[in-house]
Amino acid sequence: MTDKLTKISNIPCPVCTKPMVFTEKKKLLGREKFFLCENENCLTKLIPKKEKFLLKITNNTNSRTWEMYKHKNLTKEEWERISKGGLSDEDQAEEDKIKVLEAIRNGELPLKFDEEVPIILKKNEEPRLYFPNIELHEDRMIRRRVGGAIRVAKGVYLGSSRSESSPERKHIDTGELILTNKRLVFMGERKSVDIDLRKIIGIEPYRDAICINRSNKKNVEWFIGNFGVMKIDAEIEGRKYKFEFDGAFIKYMIEGIISKIG
Repeated sequence: MTDKLTKISNIPCPVCTKPMVFTEKKKLLGREKFFLCENENCLTKLIPKKEKFLLKITNNTNSRTWEMYKHKNLTKEEWERISKGGLSDEDQAEEDKIKVLEAIRNGELPLKFDEEVPIILKKNEEPRLYFPNIELHEDRMIRRRVGGAIRVAKGVYLGSSRSESSPERKHIDTGELILTNKRLVFMGERKSVDIDLRKIIGIEPYRDAICINRSNKKNVEWFIGNFGVMKIDAEIEGRKYKFEFDGAFIKYMIEGIISKIG
């Protein structure tokens, strides 16, 4: 391992960009191996950890690198990129995902779905997404009686009961969810839901769910399931991704479609 590490040269300090040198120090138990920044005002230390390097310490604790990546275990290539003002693979992917989402939201990246869907399409209607095994839930206000009179003596009672309402999420059905350029359709065994996209006034996205408010529906509707069965290929500045769908992708697709409907 030491021979391999000593062959790593010209690794820049991710904090100040100065050269780092491989160093070994004796400890009570064994030896400590690390890369140390030669800048005395920095003295950043990277510890080798399973083909990666852990940012353990630096004198420059106010730096962007330390604030974002302290105690992170990243590859040599990632640290070199960070030293030039770039990002780790994970952060870069997240930033690129946001760019893809914004393109979808602005209608710059229209997505089409070529497979058959289990609904009758209307004139000029085209499918966009299809998800099986989706649960439909609704938030409903449930009214309960709380409190109550207590008997303290024969014929004598203290206290009273009152009515209180609280929200409760109820599973309505499980079925298929289809998004088209006009509607969001749920087809279950007991219940079907047909939502005109123009009636949607709010969408809350989650990793495996979307929560929808619409103008002609009193109760909030939840569509919950594994959206990750659908994936989108994207390339940004030579970086290639296969993003799994989640609630954010569906929300932005709906918003992009609505913006085109007018």
